[in-house]
Amino acid sequence: QSHSTSNATSISQHAALAALTQDQQAVSRMREEFQERRNRLVGGLNHLPPLRCILPGGAFYAWCNVSGLGQSAELTAAQWLEDALVATVPGEGFGAPGFIRLSFAASLATIDETLERLGQWLKKRRP
Repeated sequence: QSHSTSNATSISQHAALAALTQDQQAVSRMREEFQERRNRLVGGLNHLPPLRCILPGGAFYAWCNVSGLGQSAELTAAQWLEDALVATVPGEGFGAPGFIRLSFAASLATIDETLERLGQWLKKRRP
């Protein structure tokens, strides 16, 4: 077992070398796709007052400020899951109370559906 856990195997080293030295077009396409997904999610959230979201610079998560809803992010995340079937993670566990983390590692169709569901959820809350 020590041979497989203490050093990278030779086949892994060759695979890593190929990934770093070969054509990077797939990486560029993937980066562009994630930027489009990010922009769609963040832009859509920012068109759903009182939600506010800043454009993330890395990873595939967006942090949405839900403090304008007048309730905790934990409660909001639970309601989104129960009422809108939108799975999120409340920010309290990350030291970010008032925020909810959403992933944009999903298809554009799923992101659009998420935004539609959240929009409907917000409409039902308004007097």
